Amino acid sequence: MKWLQPFKRPTGVSTQTTGIHIHGDDWGMRSLVPLAAYDEVSRDVEKARIAGEKNAHPSGFGWTDIYVAQAPSIDYSAIPLRLADAVAIFEKYFSRIPRFTATAMAGFSSDKKDPYGSYETEAFCYGTGAACFVKLEPKEDIVKYIWFETRTDVQEDVAKLRGALADLNRFVPSAIVDYWFSVAGRVGDQIFMDRYFAELLPPPKA
Repeated sequence: MKWLQPFKRPTGVSTQTTGIHIHGDDWGMRSLVPLAAYDEVSRDVEKARIAGEKNAHPSGFGWTDIYVAQAPSIDYSAIPLRLADAVAIFEKYFSRIPRFTATAMAGFSSDKKDPYGSYETEAFCYGTGAACFVKLEPKEDIVKYIWFETRTDVQEDVAKLRGALADLNRFVPSAIVDYWFSVAGRVGDQIFMDRYFAELLPPPKA
């Protein structure tokens, strides 16, 4: 199993924020799915890994083609997972961050809106900021998708994220699919979770 991390992890203390702005390409790269979708997402993340190696640019920077991740045929609406229940789980660990923006790079520096960007003012997003959050994607009062990101070295934030995922798993058995690391695993598998979170959080500096 190959573990990849093609991004630089920011460092520093956790800072609560009123809004998050990410690059649109980062949307959904780390997701949660119902356990029933585990085999399906495992196959897809492996296809993505193979495509990434095949399409790697000879220079070592970027790719010559992209692989579009496939949404699983089973999502949380099949359970169904009520939005109120999901909110109750994540708000125990994090504050809500309702303003959530995802754009191309131009959207970070321009005063004009990215026509292909996403600008939410009532997002169901819970975290400490762009370096650590969980985002719920509901349809009315039912959750369809859940995805998250963590690029922080703040151990408390990462521990809270793991606790929140464990609580979700007790309510709805779930799995992680991570296209950054090219891996999928069951949230209830403690060996997988120990290894996964060890990769997410580097050891403290001496």
